[in-house]
Amino acid sequence: MTTFQLASVRKLRPRGVHVDAMHLITIGLIVLAGLAASGCTPAVPPSGTAGEVTPVAGAAELGTPERVSVSGVVEPSGVTVDPQSGHLFVVGDEGSIAELDADQAVMRSQPMAPDVEDVALHTPTGQLVAMMEDTSELMVLDPRTLTEVRRFPLDRAALLDTAPTGEPNEGFEGLAFRADASVPGGGVWYLTHQRLPAMVVELTFDPSAEAHPIGAESVVARWEIPGTDEVNGITYVATLDRLLVVADRQDMLVVLGLDGQQLAQLDLPGDKQEGVAVDADGTLWIADDEGGSLLAFRDAVAVIEGALADAP
Repeated sequence: MTTFQLASVRKLRPRGVHVDAMHLITIGLIVLAGLAASGCTPAVPPSGTAGEVTPVAGAAELGTPERVSVSGVVEPSGVTVDPQSGHLFVVGDEGSIAELDADQAVMRSQPMAPDVEDVALHTPTGQLVAMMEDTSELMVLDPRTLTEVRRFPLDRAALLDTAPTGEPNEGFEGLAFRADASVPGGGVWYLTHQRLPAMVVELTFDPSAEAHPIGAESVVARWEIPGTDEVNGITYVATLDRLLVVADRQDMLVVLGLDGQQLAQLDLPGDKQEGVAVDADGTLWIADDEGGSLLAFRDAVAVIEGALADAP
């Protein structure tokens, strides 16, 4: 397959107003003196607990996200939404998985194999599929028990059409599914290869079939994303009929068409953004690995629609 390299589109934003450093120091000393005189001390925000929502600073485009902790998941690396129940499934690359209800309360959590980087829902069967980066495998999970059913080995070089030059932990990281009844297996899958090369691979496979290696025969298309040297999470948003890709190193959310064309970019706050999902209410969910929680951007789909409308 041919790798497409397409020109990126990004909205320009005005630069911030410059403030003299001495003015900032003077203002800070005045504020501290006032606090000392009144006997007050600055408040320290509490750390998140299960079910607790803590606001965090965000980018102007997507608004201020809320930080939602997930009991039982230490390093959230992937997230997906069940469109029927509204439940979230979250995986942590330390080796954990949790199910949250529609109010983001943790229903259950349990250990699983380590280095799980993402999770997606195969809507035709209801099965969960997890991305195992170090071993380069897709693991099928029973959604009722969250236990392993089978694994599909991934032939990295064949899927990428080139020999990867990065480390094993810089391999396939993101995973998404788009239903399409005309395709064998009920739809197409999107894999992101993190680095060297940073690439999106579109392929087909049936997670309910007998386990077998997945190679070049399954590939539908491959795309690189100009302006990024690392790609992480990916999700398909049915209401937009677009793909959203997280580029952690650039702190960026990239909007792609189904042909791989880059349509828009938005700044994305967070410590180490890896997984991404969108629920029926239009909330964008980001698995923030180093932040140890999920970031929830309410009404993000409307913001993304505006960015697409304003793009050339």
